[in-house]
Amino acid sequence: MPALDPSEGADYVGKPEGWGLEMREKFTAEDYHKPSDKVKPYWDLRGAVEDLQLLGEVGYRIANAKTYPTWKAGSEFQAKRVEMLK
Repeated sequence: MPALDPSEGADYVGKPEGWGLEMREKFTAEDYHKPSDKVKPYWDLRGAVEDLQLLGEVGYRIANAKTYPTWKAGSEFQAKRVEMLK
């Protein structure tokens, strides 16, 4: 069965291009897996909330659909999955 594979981005509404990537790199260098690795008061998590709302809606619709999602004809991923199930 196909899967949803969301990925975070680095672009932020209202911020200059590259700002998000710069902040991510700064956090990774200065805080990641250190005692200071905490949610920061200046973080704007509205985009994460929107992402979760979207993923929840997608999951709800799939769970309540009359049919399951299907592969596109000729999908390399479908062929790999069939091979894995042998």
